[in-house]
Amino acid sequence: MPTGEDQPVLTRSEVRSFGLSWPLVIAVVVLFGVLSNARFNAVLADPDTYWHLATGRWIIEHKALPSGDPFSYSVPGAPWITHEWLSELLLTGVYRAAGWTGLVVLVALIFAVTLACLMRFLLKRMEPIDGLLFTGFAGAMLMSHLLVRPHVLVWPLLAVWVGTLVDAVEKERN
Repeated sequence: MPTGEDQPVLTRSEVRSFGLSWPLVIAVVVLFGVLSNARFNAVLADPDTYWHLATGRWIIEHKALPSGDPFSYSVPGAPWITHEWLSELLLTGVYRAAGWTGLVVLVALIFAVTLACLMRFLLKRMEPIDGLLFTGFAGAMLMSHLLVRPHVLVWPLLAVWVGTLVDAVEKERN
């Protein structure tokens, strides 16, 4: 029978846990919070959503990016740089597949994943209660920007990118 001295000592990073984690709890709570009736309508409160959907539909119908404004009444054809074309295509695809509900679910998932990534990053550096506090602050600050808009689609990428940069800087210091 092996003694305690024969047992390998596992560090926290080597132990695999398949239970609940703080980032998962954050993601689930945020997801259900946004999908509650009160926040559901607030996510759709931006009139620019229609414009982004119309642009996505125009790109699909014409199989090209518009170089001039196809929607303007007062200045039709005014020069236009379509810098959000990929997100407009994604939003239009989700809208065609699942309607307004699909757009709200997409935004809620993105918000939840963003805060979960932030929480995971913070847990490497601080106690869970502090990480929860700072994640809550970040969520509160992002809440006013939580709309069906192209900028929301890049939040998880931004969170992972900044976390990776901070990790690289910290690695260089050690």
